[in-house]
Amino acid sequence: MLNRFVLFLAALMTVNAWADSTIPLDYIPPRVRRAVQRFVPGARPVKAEIANDEDWGPKYKIEYLREGHTGKIQVSERGRLLDVDEDINSDQVPPYIRRIAGRESRGGFFRKGHLEERRGQLVYKLEYSFGESNAKVELTIAQDGTLLDRDYD
Repeated sequence: MLNRFVLFLAALMTVNAWADSTIPLDYIPPRVRRAVQRFVPGARPVKAEIANDEDWGPKYKIEYLREGHTGKIQVSERGRLLDVDEDINSDQVPPYIRRIAGRESRGGFFRKGHLEERRGQLVYKLEYSFGESNAKVELTIAQDGTLLDRDYD
């Protein structure tokens, strides 16, 4: 399998400017697979593309399914997170992030969540509301638990 991947990658590199090229799922390198699982645990790839990025070299665009949701992630060949886009529910928010969000939302109720990338790290954008009022708070929390933004509305 590795030989097939090397031949495939060599063929792609002979093209002057690559467009996004769909690749078989078994051509996703192990390092990229591990990175996807680190950023979005339980993701099951359903489509993969390879493209060239001027800053990061080969990058993999992967569409996946996870707990009934679809998402997209872009990872460099070396495993750096370049982009992620997935709507999530409260069950998909790790417990330590939920604790921070509960404290910062001051008793609000989870409305919606979204995974995004910011400066190479995974962030949780979470929205909480308060009862029947229109008041809400939007939180942005890094994967390591750092509160990056808090916006009351």
